[in-house]
Amino acid sequence: MLFSIFRGIPLNLVFLLCFILFLLFHRRASNILPAIDDTHELTSYLKNKFPAKNNYTSANVQKVQKLPGLLCPPPPKPTICPTPKPIQLECPIAAMQDAPIITGPKSIEQKTAIDLRDQGIVVIFKTGAQEVSQLAIHVGTTLRYFEEADILFFSDLQGTIGPYVINDALRHVDQKFRETHADFKIYRDIHRYQSTGQDITELKEDTKKGDGREGWRLDKYKFIHMVEQTFIARPSSRWYVFIETDSYVVWPNLIQWLRKLDSTKPLYLGAGVLMGPTYFAHGGSGYILSNAAMNRLMGPEQPRGLAASWDAKMDGECRSLLAGCGDVALAKALKEQGVKLTQAHPLINGYKPSTFTYGPNDHWCQPVVTMHHLYPHEISSVWRFERQRELILNDLNATTFSELFFHFVEPHITASRDNWDNISDGLTYQEPPELREAAMEKEKEERLAAEKKAEEEKKAEAKKVEDKKAAEQKTLEEKKSGGAKSGKETTESKKENPTKQIDKKPPTNPKKEETTAHVSSDDSSKDEAKAEDTKDRAPHLKPLHMKIDPNRNPADDNDEDNSPADEKVKDDKPKSAPPRVQAKPKVNKHTKRDNAKRENMSDIEKEAYKSFENCGEACKENPDCFQWVWYDKTCRLQTSFRLGAFKAPSDDGKVVYKSGWMVDKINEWTAENTCKEPQWD
Repeated sequence: MLFSIFRGIPLNLVFLLCFILFLLFHRRASNILPAIDDTHELTSYLKNKFPAKNNYTSANVQKVQKLPGLLCPPPPKPTICPTPKPIQLECPIAAMQDAPIITGPKSIEQKTAIDLRDQGIVVIFKTGAQEVSQLAIHVGTTLRYFEEADILFFSDLQGTIGPYVINDALRHVDQKFRETHADFKIYRDIHRYQSTGQDITELKEDTKKGDGREGWRLDKYKFIHMVEQTFIARPSSRWYVFIETDSYVVWPNLIQWLRKLDSTKPLYLGAGVLMGPTYFAHGGSGYILSNAAMNRLMGPEQPRGLAASWDAKMDGECRSLLAGCGDVALAKALKEQGVKLTQAHPLINGYKPSTFTYGPNDHWCQPVVTMHHLYPHEISSVWRFERQRELILNDLNATTFSELFFHFVEPHITASRDNWDNISDGLTYQEPPELREAAMEKEKEERLAAEKKAEEEKKAEAKKVEDKKAAEQKTLEEKKSGGAKSGKETTESKKENPTKQIDKKPPTNPKKEETTAHVSSDDSSKDEAKAEDTKDRAPHLKPLHMKIDPNRNPADDNDEDNSPADEKVKDDKPKSAPPRVQAKPKVNKHTKRDNAKRENMSDIEKEAYKSFENCGEACKENPDCFQWVWYDKTCRLQTSFRLGAFKAPSDDGKVVYKSGWMVDKINEWTAENTCKEPQWD
């Protein structure tokens, strides 16, 4: 059977298959490649086998051995990569090294941060929960090389900003006081918003409200608590610099200035402001306390709970002053410990480059340490200016006001600018009081006439409506009465009693005429009372006193004016005018004094209030004048120069500000008064 199966296969084919199988078995890999135990034998074999291609040197083989180390991930300990051959290759661990330390020279900005630390200066920022986002510009610019130990942040809500912690300055206030006092309503709202995941910036208030803002009323409680917590956190610092979110500090100038002072003396430095009997450092401009002053206020020898004791009396202390008087309270607390304010203006300043006053006897060669009321983009601009200055000068010379002028102000000064207030606040020329008063009286009469006309139109409209209703009522009554009688009886009744028919009509006209006359009489007296009431309620209609000479004699302010000019005003009034026009106008008691001063003015000064051009002529005539502003028939001059800001027209478009500068005169003065060195004193 088996033989019958292979009978059909040719014998030659069988031999061929057997020969192929024999060759495959004989030429298998184990018979061609020798068994190699180590690297040395592999190298010898390759050299003998391929003598013409000497690429497999010992170094190349070692590179091949290291190749698995690049392919294998770095394990925690050495591992063995399995291979089908006896050769065992180790995967080397990739070396983990720190980033290379930059050993090159540090920038001036980096050196400043180190110097600040070496001088023992700690910086304290005060902000509000709704304004924390504005701190981002500082974190990215002025504070980018600061460490956490160099700075403290305080707000009315605990949080973070970048790498820094923001402390709740009011967390130690008595809980019952926080939950019940009206000033803490915004504080409660802020924490409620945070706990419910709402956007706290929705609680941000309009700055136009001023002291009426809830956040402003809360702010006064932060000051002493902030100082107390700062001393607890950094008791060994030499200097404590307190600033706000919209402040800017020129750090190199601050360091140079504080090096000249002694931190072991109780020093309280700031831009001094007098409020009532208290001389205090304006909080927004920034203020500085030495370590000795902090010890006087918060040291171990002082009783505990100073901030808590001020919470209860803060409302009473501030009621007669401004709502945001936390800086006043701090000054009082320091004064009680014998620490008085040392005036540090203009180094510590409440203005910014566009509002600084530059020029003679003003800001120029003095160094600037702090600025206030800067918007985030202005903070960025000043910071970039400092970096450019470092690249150009490559030193740590103090930045002066003159440098800020040339960079931020001079390029924007032109001959004139509409809708702009350059904040000129010097010599002032206004429309003479009698003319201004006459214009206001005329405006008042026109307004009262318009009001009376509107009232009469309103009454006439009401009368029409009343007449229409009476006619409709009459028609309805006639229809009802006519339904019970026939048309014939009605006609006969009319013919027999025509007089009676007339009597049946409603006596509308006589009564209405009588009523109208009566109302007119009452309205006349009401209009008179209304005119007097309007005069008392409209302070903007009161005559404005003309400020001409800042050296005027205060005794003249108490003189009564009984000059013939008053009699003339009385006689010129129309005697036949209705009662509302006969109300006696208030005559400015300073008319006599002002007229006397006007007599000493030049013709140009007398006309200065009339127009922007006339105001400019008055400035040209004054040898000390550098700029002027004109609005609402008022001309103000300035013996220094500043840029100012945009000023929108009034809602009715009647008051428009326009500013002008003596450009050539300013350029001449700045060229003649170059600063050779900073004037620290």
